[in-house]
Amino acid sequence: MQLSNVADAGEAASMTNLWQWLDWLQTSEDIVREEGLESLFLNATTVCNLRTITDYIAYRRYGFPRDTTLDEIHFVMVDPKSIQLDFRSMPLPLLGEHAVIGCGGGNWDRSTIRFDEKSVVKAIRERFIEGISWSETSQYRLAITRADRGLPAWNDCRTREDIDRRCDYLDDLFASILEHGYKSQQELFEEAHSDDFAPFVHRVDNCILPDELRLAISRDGELIRIAHGRHRLAIAQILDIDQIPAIIQIIHRDLGQSPEELPGVTPIDTDAYRDLIWQIDSLEHDSN
Repeated sequence: MQLSNVADAGEAASMTNLWQWLDWLQTSEDIVREEGLESLFLNATTVCNLRTITDYIAYRRYGFPRDTTLDEIHFVMVDPKSIQLDFRSMPLPLLGEHAVIGCGGGNWDRSTIRFDEKSVVKAIRERFIEGISWSETSQYRLAITRADRGLPAWNDCRTREDIDRRCDYLDDLFASILEHGYKSQQELFEEAHSDDFAPFVHRVDNCILPDELRLAISRDGELIRIAHGRHRLAIAQILDIDQIPAIIQIIHRDLGQSPEELPGVTPIDTDAYRDLIWQIDSLEHDSN
């Protein structure tokens, strides 16, 4: 498989930004009410992909490094229950070729919401703990309403059929993790017996990384989910799984300790992802 095919994930990220922009228009009133006009402005610069402004925020105001390597990324195993926060809104680009990596300051780590308060997480818990049908959850009803209005819904679903397929997928995912355990993207890639690793990776700045749960660490040492793995994390918490793989992408500069020293965090070597890690500018597979 050509590396350029993997980099096409950047184009997919651009389409995702379009849906994020439409979604942002729907939620801007909530952002202003809960976080103020400054947060709305900062969030809009990311959603609208205003490069000059996001560059200023990320690199000059918050001090994140411009030139990054795999050394700024931490591959870890984490206790799912130690992840209690998700981002409410985020003034930093976290996906695709312009994603921020490494340590930075500022108040980006304060714009959070409890993970179990996210509507999709509530729906997953209602489905697999209480045993109710997907159609009875508020997440499903909201997704149907948005799709009927022509707006992007749950994981970019556009139709009722898309939403039902998403629900079927989550039923299958829960059953698979329950029966076979939580598997890393490297394990899933090996089981696929395919040379196409694109379904198992995403571009993050100058790197191609496995599609694992991605995290930030606040100044207080709190783990914050920032991208990917939301459904898998919710299921892992329900099933009381001890540890799952994750990637720590950004860290607040005032943390004051190594992320591997945090409770529930265990470092793993990049060799665990020998087929799924690339440094794009070197065009060289990282196998060390």
